[in-house]
Amino acid sequence: MRRAPYHRWYAGVVDGGPSDSLVWDHGNERHAVRHDLSKEEIDGMYDLGTWTIDEDPFFRSNQVRLIGPTPGGRLITVAVEWLPARRAYRPIASWDAEKAERRRWRRDFQQRQ
Repeated sequence: MRRAPYHRWYAGVVDGGPSDSLVWDHGNERHAVRHDLSKEEIDGMYDLGTWTIDEDPFFRSNQVRLIGPTPGGRLITVAVEWLPARRAYRPIASWDAEKAERRRWRRDFQQRQ
């Protein structure tokens, strides 16, 4: 698989700001929680608002990754699809944040404090 030569990390939103909730349907709910994460943990991470956005390393259009803590303190990454018509993110997959994702998230939020 082709990997991005670098990652550009930033905190913020895409295309004017997201809605107040994630878009869930039968298909993505099953797939997004396959890696031992619950829908509630993913929603909780999003609702806390202390997540950062990373570009998709495979350069897929309308996809980014949200990295942030759950209410229980677990740092996770959620691959999401941006739905411009709904101004919302639709979760695709999720996992415990990898070492580089953890480091970047901490670096980003230490700069804000």
